[in-house]
Amino acid sequence: MISRYKSRRLQEGAKPATLNRELSVAKHAFNLGLKEWEWCKENPFCKVKMERENNARDRVLGYDEEERLLDVCPKWLAEIVTFALHTGARMGEILELTWRDVDLFRRVVVIQQSKTGKPKTIPLTPTAMEVLKAKVKVRHINTSLVFPSKNATRISNRNLQRTFYVALKKGQVEGFRFHDLRHYAEFRTMPSNDSNS
Repeated sequence: MISRYKSRRLQEGAKPATLNRELSVAKHAFNLGLKEWEWCKENPFCKVKMERENNARDRVLGYDEEERLLDVCPKWLAEIVTFALHTGARMGEILELTWRDVDLFRRVVVIQQSKTGKPKTIPLTPTAMEVLKAKVKVRHINTSLVFPSKNATRISNRNLQRTFYVALKKGQVEGFRFHDLRHYAEFRTMPSNDSNS
């Protein structure tokens, strides 16, 4: 049944990364049923091969990969990675974000210098809000940056990239870049069946 589903989705035009994400969600659900709730005896999705992703821009993290990556990230990097996953903001946009650009009441951040050169407003998911609420409680008095270094300076792209790749290696996540975190945000904002959403 899973193989037939894969074939049908590919015929419908779904990209390999999209299909892998769908399979990852189902695999995660079965893992919960198997390990936590004991509703089933095996996870059939463990027997299914993921699709090869030819387009690196479409690379997204599976739930298992996300958990492994965040588990091995230092706290400061885990905050940035989580924020990137839930907002789709670019590395430079996150590192240059200041508190004057954050509106917790309206649940948005404003990126003053986007790729287009114009300001853009990004809505905040509950998880992104949690990150910012935690950061505002311990914010540096010597900087207005939301994600500063320990010295209250801007974290360099190079240092972030180096630490990020070390975490990828420790978490056994392959073929992934920091920029790919942006492509995961679209799955975070997909409509749910929850009437409160």
